[in-house]
Amino acid sequence: MKKLFLFSLFVCIGVLQCLAETFDYTDENGVTWGCYITSVDDKTVTINSASNYGDEVVIPEMVYKGTSDKYTVTDLSLFFKDNKTLEKVTLPKTVNMLGGFSSYGDGMFQNCISLKEVLNTSQLQLIGSYTFSGCTNLTEVDLSSCVYIQSKAFFRCSNLVSVGNLKNCTSIRYSAFEDCSKLQEVGELSSCKTIESSAFQNCSSLKSLPGLKLTSIPNYAFSDCSNLETIDLSECTSIGSNAFSYCSNLSNIDTKNCQTFGEATFSNCSSLTEIDLTSCKALEKSLFTRCSSLSNVIGIEKFKSIPDYAFRGTALKAVNFPLCTSVGNYAFYFCKSLTTIDFPKVGILGSNAFQSTAIAKVSLPESLKSMGPSCFNSLCEYTFNGTTPAKLSGDAFGSLAIIKVPQSAVSTYKSADVWSNYADKIFSMSDNFDYDVTTTAMEKQSGLEQAIGATNMAKVVSLKATGTINSYDIIMIRNKMTNLHYLDLSAADIVANDYEYYTGSHTTANTVGRNMFRDLDKLITVKLPNSATTIGSYGMSSCSNLMTVEFPKNLTSIGGDAFSSCSSLDNVVLPNGLTTIGSYAFGSCGNLKSIEFPPTLKYIGSYAFYYCSSLQEIELPGLETIESNAFYNCSSLKYVRIPSTLQSIDGNAFSGCTNISKVYTYTVEPTKINQNTFDSKTYETAHLCMPTQSYTNYYYNTEWSQFRNDNYEWFDEPYKYMYINKEYTLSDENSASKDKGRFDGDPDIDVNPGGGLIVEGDKPQTSDEIHLKGDGSNWASIIASANVDAKKLYIDITVKANRWHFFCFPFDIKRSNISCNGSFVFRYYDGKVRATDGKGGWQNLPASEEYLKAGKGYIFQTSVDCTLSILVEKEKFGMLPNMKFDCNLEANASTNEQDASWNFVGNPFTSFFDLNDMGYNAPVTRWNSNTNSYEAVRPGDDDYIFHPFEAFFVQRPADSENIEFDPDHRMTQTGRDKRQNANAQKAKKRMLNPERLLVNLTISDGKDSDKTRVVFNQKKSNTYEMDCDAAKFMSQTSAVQLYSVEAKGGKFAINERPKGSVQLGYTAAKAGEYTISAQRMDQPVMLKDNAMNVMFDLSNGDYNFTSDAGTFDNRFMLLVDGSTTGIADIANGTGVNIMPVDGGLNITGIEGKKVNIYSLSGVLCATRSDSGLLSLPKATYIVEVGNMKAKVAVK
Repeated sequence: MKKLFLFSLFVCIGVLQCLAETFDYTDENGVTWGCYITSVDDKTVTINSASNYGDEVVIPEMVYKGTSDKYTVTDLSLFFKDNKTLEKVTLPKTVNMLGGFSSYGDGMFQNCISLKEVLNTSQLQLIGSYTFSGCTNLTEVDLSSCVYIQSKAFFRCSNLVSVGNLKNCTSIRYSAFEDCSKLQEVGELSSCKTIESSAFQNCSSLKSLPGLKLTSIPNYAFSDCSNLETIDLSECTSIGSNAFSYCSNLSNIDTKNCQTFGEATFSNCSSLTEIDLTSCKALEKSLFTRCSSLSNVIGIEKFKSIPDYAFRGTALKAVNFPLCTSVGNYAFYFCKSLTTIDFPKVGILGSNAFQSTAIAKVSLPESLKSMGPSCFNSLCEYTFNGTTPAKLSGDAFGSLAIIKVPQSAVSTYKSADVWSNYADKIFSMSDNFDYDVTTTAMEKQSGLEQAIGATNMAKVVSLKATGTINSYDIIMIRNKMTNLHYLDLSAADIVANDYEYYTGSHTTANTVGRNMFRDLDKLITVKLPNSATTIGSYGMSSCSNLMTVEFPKNLTSIGGDAFSSCSSLDNVVLPNGLTTIGSYAFGSCGNLKSIEFPPTLKYIGSYAFYYCSSLQEIELPGLETIESNAFYNCSSLKYVRIPSTLQSIDGNAFSGCTNISKVYTYTVEPTKINQNTFDSKTYETAHLCMPTQSYTNYYYNTEWSQFRNDNYEWFDEPYKYMYINKEYTLSDENSASKDKGRFDGDPDIDVNPGGGLIVEGDKPQTSDEIHLKGDGSNWASIIASANVDAKKLYIDITVKANRWHFFCFPFDIKRSNISCNGSFVFRYYDGKVRATDGKGGWQNLPASEEYLKAGKGYIFQTSVDCTLSILVEKEKFGMLPNMKFDCNLEANASTNEQDASWNFVGNPFTSFFDLNDMGYNAPVTRWNSNTNSYEAVRPGDDDYIFHPFEAFFVQRPADSENIEFDPDHRMTQTGRDKRQNANAQKAKKRMLNPERLLVNLTISDGKDSDKTRVVFNQKKSNTYEMDCDAAKFMSQTSAVQLYSVEAKGGKFAINERPKGSVQLGYTAAKAGEYTISAQRMDQPVMLKDNAMNVMFDLSNGDYNFTSDAGTFDNRFMLLVDGSTTGIADIANGTGVNIMPVDGGLNITGIEGKKVNIYSLSGVLCATRSDSGLLSLPKATYIVEVGNMKAKVAVK
């Protein structure tokens, strides 16, 4: 009836349109508009045609019939549909809907593929079906007044980025925004009550849907929203099929109230880690398939049936289904972390249900009735507890299966249908499968057979043999132990015997002989005899399930094809002492990802690692020869390191290695290679890293010069060197003999970024060159006690082009010893200029100044990305001293205290140093390269550790004439990390100081941020005081900056003053959305926005606002909320100290009292009667002590 009514309605409308009076109107642009009168009384018309318009058109709001009869345009028909040239349209503000319930239907701009801009959309309340469908160049519309968005309204608007704020929208029909792949945000959706199927399908740039709360989500609603991170599902009870499939960034959802899910609802949500199925009534097919991070499923234990593909490819580690009776096909397929399952009532297991998991052993209940093919891995030990065999189909068990059944049912299982195919794998539960035996080799028979028993050979799954073995024992291992998986011969000795264990092969003393374990495809792990010195050709070849090998400690050579086609082998550590690897030794080991070569290795034969397609990196210390095709077609290989010992690399050695990106060679004279040693792509694209001194040698070498000049890189690494990549302590105590804590000779020492060398004791360590390296994020450290005697010391720092780097060096640096690609400049800071002029201070170094001074700060900039290399003269660093460094501070008087006595100094050590160890208590201003802004920190209030060579600003308060840097507080980067962890724990135990109440504020544009601090201290003034205040250093490159403003003190980064209102200022590099938040708030404060006349309680959250670009010193005021009890009042009134810390509250002084913590809605969250840390989620709370209450925010 409803459809009939609508049809009749449209017919009537059509008849009325035909009868309506029509006229044409030509506007001032020459466009003729066809109009028909919709209301004579209201003087309204609908435009139903247009002609003579171009690429841009303005639709009139008023039209004229004749010269004076004026009508208002209220509706538009479909005259632009399928226009291929229209680029810009200005709509009349008198029209409030496009299509939908309007008289002329939908699709007004459908397939206008050139349309880029539509103006005057903010008044529209309805967008009809297909209105902008296929407008592939449309980028933005404003739908802030829109209430209804009909089906496919913006379908395949592939360049649509923004639709404004949909805060008024109540209904979004099916496929409304489908395939809008660049749509990033839709504003607030709190009014939306209905979203239909595929509404946002393939909106791959959409990150969030703020305010949206639905009780039901239809099929494909958000499918392929690959950037969607979170959505509020707390009120949702039903979610349709594929609603969130392929939402690969979705990680935070609340489904505890959801009762029904469709098929594949969350399939391929690879960031989803946890799901709550508490209210779920039943699982559906493919529900969580390929949710590769999903490791926790709440409520999983209640389900009686697991459908097909339900948890395929998840990260589940263990599953317990006490009620489950059936598991579908592929239900847990490819769950690589799954090791344990418990199904005490299961009756049906589908095909491949647990294939490709980590389950090695499984016990199945008597209730099991059927099991599909390939249900578990080929490697699996099965225990069937039932006496009646379950029904099998297809290839039920893999080649490595061991099947244990009740003793009384062994014959029944072996003769049952399909089971009979696996009779040789079926044993009694009571049988022994693990054998640890001592054996003696016998001349004409097997000692192993006598030790184990001939009838037990097929039952041997794990064997450890001690003693001597020969050919007869190898025959038992090869031919009689048909289920052998784990072989440990590490304590066995192979002795000679002429009897052949394999055609043409017999045992030789201390040799893993030719073909000895060849083709034993059930072996999984092998420990070879430690006494063996040789592995013969084909010794372990084609052991296709072999995953790990423990090599003999005395091994010197590996023969040809020894491990070829061991396709499951993934990691190899070769022993020290090995000298030779034969041809094809590890050929076609396609799963081999890493191999560790010993420094004793001299020779790698041809094709030794050919087709090792998973191998990514090789280092070849001590190697002398690489034969042809040795690494042929190692297609994943990225890095090759060629040692200084290498004499030759034969042709095609790295042919087919098309992903090599860097070749490191450490020889001064180029190693002999052939024209085709590397793949042609390697010569074209890979970087060649060589010693600086040998550039010319490589440049003119016939073969090496094939590498492109643009891909040359240089470094200083001589023949003898040592790398330090992490903290290393050089001391007698750390040596094996306890008396040799130094290296012989004069090695070159490279301390790489993040590495740290600590030299303990009085004995000197001599060295030729030492290189200390930093890359901006990680820094090398050396901590010495006048005990490192190097001939040369280099400081090598990776620097970015066209940005300022802040340095302070521990030694005087001769400027002529500084090198860097491109042009560069050093500047210093003159505090006298700042004191005199009230600004400035940066000065270029005069040409006459020969040295950079130790302990003095400098800024550096270069024109290209490069390494800043600094040679320190021997007379300047001597024996790398550990002396205390006193940094004297200059006093420069100024009429304004904030401009007086500024000093640019820094960390004077080749190590990290803690701000709180300086013996200086006033604020310090440093450059934060992460935010491109200055940051003020203060000892006691902040935890910060300076990296080596880091410069910073300080003033000279009356009681601080110098800064003392004590060498006992030096630390490496590892020590810094430990200190930071300790500081983080210490921060959780900090107590509130009622006399100094800190308020830490940040401002952010969503990408960049800045911070400022106000400290309320009744003992301080609102004028500038050097010992506690920090002037705000303004940066020309910062996107946003925040500071407080005092009439008598200027702009503050840290402002310690009495309680009262505080003026806040900020700068914004561009117009946009900004946020101010309180990261710490010891005192309740309100933020007043003078521009918007808004008061905002910062304890309730973050304040968001829009701003033009510019500087705004008067927009905000920080007001002390005197009417509200704060945590300081509670401390003063009750003695209970409550300090918000990361992740909770630190509560002290609670003895004999009780602290209640409530949510803002009044729900009791916790009660404490003991001092200590109370962990709480991030939120705002009310704390109550006695009759006093205060609001606190946990960040």
